[in-house]
Amino acid sequence: MKNFTQFLCFALTAIMVLAAFAGCGEPGSSDGSGTGADNSTLTEAPATVPETLYIDTLEKRDLGEREFTVIGQSNAERQNFYMEEKAGDTINEAIQSRDFAVEERLNIKLKYVAESDRKKVISAVQAAARTNDNPYDLVMTSLSDGFNTLTTAGNLLDLTTVPHLTLDSCYWNESMTKNMEMYGKLYFTTGPMSPQLYQTPIVMMANLKIAKDYNLEDPYRVVLEGRWTIDKLSEMMQGVTHDLDGDNVLTENDFWGLIVDPTFGNALYVGAGLEARKFEDGEYRLAVGDEEFVNLVDKCSSLFGNRSVVLSNPGGKRDDDLNIFHPGHALFMDDTVLGVLLMRDMEDDFAVIPCPKASADQERYLSTCNTWLPSGIGIPATNTENLDDTGLIMETMAVYSYDIIVPAVYEITLRGKISRDADNWKTLDIIFENLSFDFVSVFNPGGTSDILRNSMIGDQENYLTSYEKIKNPAKKELDNFAKIAKNQG
Repeated sequence: MKNFTQFLCFALTAIMVLAAFAGCGEPGSSDGSGTGADNSTLTEAPATVPETLYIDTLEKRDLGEREFTVIGQSNAERQNFYMEEKAGDTINEAIQSRDFAVEERLNIKLKYVAESDRKKVISAVQAAARTNDNPYDLVMTSLSDGFNTLTTAGNLLDLTTVPHLTLDSCYWNESMTKNMEMYGKLYFTTGPMSPQLYQTPIVMMANLKIAKDYNLEDPYRVVLEGRWTIDKLSEMMQGVTHDLDGDNVLTENDFWGLIVDPTFGNALYVGAGLEARKFEDGEYRLAVGDEEFVNLVDKCSSLFGNRSVVLSNPGGKRDDDLNIFHPGHALFMDDTVLGVLLMRDMEDDFAVIPCPKASADQERYLSTCNTWLPSGIGIPATNTENLDDTGLIMETMAVYSYDIIVPAVYEITLRGKISRDADNWKTLDIIFENLSFDFVSVFNPGGTSDILRNSMIGDQENYLTSYEKIKNPAKKELDNFAKIAKNQG
């Protein structure tokens, strides 16, 4: 069934002339292997088209102008819902077109309750749960400080029990389905329904002018040839940092080889293919104390904790980083795609590339997704009536989102506003091919994620000692969540 759905997704994409999204996965035309192979053949539509498209296999049900209410975090910067004040904006218009298509097909009225503050989303859903009221059919908000809280409080339905949802298809994120499940239960997911998904990847920006001035290899070539690794990043950033203001003290007023914030720590271990939570002998356990994690922390902390080369922004304040990278005072910087969009008017040419692999032998680049942006999708536990309708509406929205919102976000907005050359198109394809979500980054049991990511970039010493202090409460939190999932249904 999965292969059939994947084929239909591909065919539909070809028909819609969205050739860049070849296959059924995250958008992108590269194979992600870093070989730099020619992707031109992926722009050709298949020779034959199936008579039946996937959307036509979904029931075209008349729901009698039923109101379907979605609550979520959405604002001008972190937009999930249509906003009248942004009329004319490409993504905004795509959201509206998607909504019109769903409303017409199912004879419903979509109603959105937009909250700028994600905490208000949590409060509203939990207030409804306390009164056993059902004002919301769907919730869309952040994973951290959002779905983590709603999940452990028992405020969400298990999506695997919802009819119509093809959680293993291109309409939903594969990594989320795999890494957020607990004993076969899945309480939230993401996919093209949330435009914010495509702003969540943690990426790196490389100033191409500086790379050329220092006679460094072209970052594009390094990535496309599969050689973009932690060691390669360390090699390239050496000898670049220097005092700029003449005070002989390295501060944010100087020139840097690399600028990082704590999320880069998450990107390093997820990008290395390490799983922070494992399922063994019928139980879940935290693997962050395993040898492979300890070794990676030791290596990364020594490289990226060198404050004579790397500037750390512990609070992750975007303006601080922008004020250094934007005027051309840093070679490399990490940020989300959301942050990259703010660099559009930067004078120096820059490349947008994935975070590094652990080694050149690693098959693919894995793009860690920031869990604080509102990309999550779930069903409140109070929505128990007409769940078949809810599932059909969600799947229909997901299909139309793939057809309408994805090209607007990816082709027009991301490629159009970020890419300055064809090589950047290829690296964007690689970035979006493997969008990855990490359980520990979302749930942060006992503060595990905080310790791990801060240790990765050298902002916290004595990793194992720090982890041992919170190991037991972290295990207890994980076990409590597992108990909720195991006992449900």
